[in-house]
Amino acid sequence: MANFEGDLTGLSEKQLNFIENVIEKRGYVNPKVTVQPLGRAGDNYIAIVKRITVEENGETLKIVAKVAPVIEDLRNTMQTKEVFYNEHVVYTELLPKFTELEIEAEIPKKERLRYAVCFGSLDEEPNEIILLEDLQEPGFTLLDRFKALQNDQMKLIIENIAKLHALSFALKNKEPETFGKIRNKLYNSRLHMGKEPTTKHFLNHIENQFLDLLVEEKYKQAIKGKISGMDGLLGKLHKADKDSKHLVIQQGDCWTNNVMFRLQDENVVECCMIDYQFACANLPVDDVYQVLFNCSDYDSRAKHFQEWLDYYHMYFTKYLYHFGLKADNVYSKEQFESDMIRYGKFALGQAAFSSSFLLKNDEDAEKMKSAMDSGITELTDEMLKELTSSGSSSMVKLKTRLEELVDSFIELGYL
Repeated sequence: MANFEGDLTGLSEKQLNFIENVIEKRGYVNPKVTVQPLGRAGDNYIAIVKRITVEENGETLKIVAKVAPVIEDLRNTMQTKEVFYNEHVVYTELLPKFTELEIEAEIPKKERLRYAVCFGSLDEEPNEIILLEDLQEPGFTLLDRFKALQNDQMKLIIENIAKLHALSFALKNKEPETFGKIRNKLYNSRLHMGKEPTTKHFLNHIENQFLDLLVEEKYKQAIKGKISGMDGLLGKLHKADKDSKHLVIQQGDCWTNNVMFRLQDENVVECCMIDYQFACANLPVDDVYQVLFNCSDYDSRAKHFQEWLDYYHMYFTKYLYHFGLKADNVYSKEQFESDMIRYGKFALGQAAFSSSFLLKNDEDAEKMKSAMDSGITELTDEMLKELTSSGSSSMVKLKTRLEELVDSFIELGYL
């Protein structure tokens, strides 16, 4: 029997039993199991993340546990049941299937899509928990979420996104029924934003806060309606694209904190995406927009944006070749660039909305996380103010980021 110690906060008896069963299947009989909180405020607003260290007879196993919150109001607001099930499906069905395809195509292991090994996943609500390989063991680390990624770091993420998308097309080509079944299991949480009154109120509040923060009319007009109307903008796109032959399974939430990098002699040599809670069927451009705008600043976009677009499609084309597919037949460069324009208004709203979370310092993020964890039955204006408040330095950064996002979208021709 496992001897648990440490921070067991948020872990139910059923989840502890599940962890113990997973450990036993890996050959541990009476191990010492130490549980510690992992990460800092602002790293993850949806899950409780813990590091589990298993020790017995000189053997050590380290696991990262993503644990669902049990507070009903928080679960409803954050769509916990659905997003945890998304990740369950991705780790237990989709990614292993992708690896099968890569092995069949004789792609060398070092070139395949890298993801954390899933030791076990329990999808029974409200006890959802996913146990993953601790990527710190092979040398992966998180980078500073407040800094724009360098060109080589950005290209590594682009490679991973391109592999993910190419594998979607390969699966759709070789096993269309399997692709269809997995696609239908995944929940597009953003499509349901406007149906939840609490969420709609939250989006309106964020947009109004931004409009008060911005001074120049140019920026106000660009932002107005993009956040409060995100659900409508996405709804129109989804209606037009729901039967598109260009759909892939997207990562869905690509930003710096959802990617770990492995460094060698201070140079990045590999990266791994670590969060698939918002995975769903969508066009490839949604992932591309997220990584290129969530992980960059104005200067890097001005210098490298077209280079990044070209690199994505080049690597996408290269990876498709392993499966006997041609980009011109499944997702051409012309179609890709056309979709980038078509998704522009929604992408700006998404990037702006994400900024309200990405730029929060640890203190502000902790306040927001604590407020969310306490349970929310109704979002009053006073509660919203408390949830979204930030220090003056954070607000200055936010204003600059919003202005630079608008400038980039205008200059790139996406508005």
